[in-house]
Amino acid sequence: IELSVQSETETHILGYDIDIHHPLLKKALDGVMDARNTRTLNHCKKLNELGFDVSMEEAYAIAPSGIIGRAHFARIMMEKGYVSSVKEGFDKWLGVGKPAYDGTQALTAQQAVKLIKDIGGHAFVAHPHLIRISDDALRAFLIELKAYGLDGIEGYYNEYTTEMQEKFQSMAKELARQKRNLELIA
Repeated sequence: IELSVQSETETHILGYDIDIHHPLLKKALDGVMDARNTRTLNHCKKLNELGFDVSMEEAYAIAPSGIIGRAHFARIMMEKGYVSSVKEGFDKWLGVGKPAYDGTQALTAQQAVKLIKDIGGHAFVAHPHLIRISDDALRAFLIELKAYGLDGIEGYYNEYTTEMQEKFQSMAKELARQKRNLELIA
């Protein structure tokens, strides 16, 4: 499972070897869906307040799964000529920190790690470069999460440059020498 968590930017916690039938997971995912629904309504409301004629009905019409995300609104904006591409919709309006962005999430990173551990899993911070904080702040964040049972960080990721891969692997090894081991995942 990959859980998006409360963050100033973008933070994801991966859970491996989890018990998918655990009642704690069901309860947490119900909360995640409630937060997602709130976030989606807020995206639509913000876009409307910014003068874009988009609706939840239009978004549902192009979401075969019934789950709406920012990409659906960006697509509607593109189809109506407000932006030239979905990417432009994110870059100008729906991306992190942009006027129609809403970062509502149900769980903190600490809660996500604890949940994964409580349901028998292993918890990892995914693609730490997206957290967009300094290396020192990232180290402190990871050390804090270790207290909740964090097992590792993502050491290999398709968007990593060679330098990023080396940095995150080095950071994981450095943190592994501390009290609890942090592993690398691919």
